[in-house]
Amino acid sequence: MSILRGFIGIAVIIGIAFLFSSNKKKINWRQVGIGLLIQLVFAFLILNDKLNEYIPVGQFFEFIGRIFTKVIGFTQEGTNFLFASFGGGEIESPLLNFAIIILPTVIFFSALTSLFYYWGILQKVVWAFAWIMKRLMKLSGAESLAAAGNIFLGQTEA
Repeated sequence: MSILRGFIGIAVIIGIAFLFSSNKKKINWRQVGIGLLIQLVFAFLILNDKLNEYIPVGQFFEFIGRIFTKVIGFTQEGTNFLFASFGGGEIESPLLNFAIIILPTVIFFSALTSLFYYWGILQKVVWAFAWIMKRLMKLSGAESLAAAGNIFLGQTEA
């Protein structure tokens, strides 16, 4: 039932996007289909336990997830070091969550992204994803670069 709910959710989102489209005739359904197919392939590779015995795709993403969890842990340790004096103070919970947990994480990942950009790692990864999208989905260079950049940086920074 949960798989069916996921497919219904995807259909509803595509339906809403179709309804609010200003030019319904110009929708390239091939691109939509290939984009969905890429997502389904990733989901199959990551979630299929029997396949992961032979091709460790799920283990790879778990490894990447552990790296990011460790990096977020570094952020927490740095935050604890900086704001340890606030621990016994009178800070309200929403402000505490924003100032002591969210904001340092955003600053840390911004610095980490800048470091990856300086080393040239980010450009290579974004270029690789853009190249794949350009070939599979027949996007223009600008479209694929913007989409690949949004994966790693978000719309504002990309």
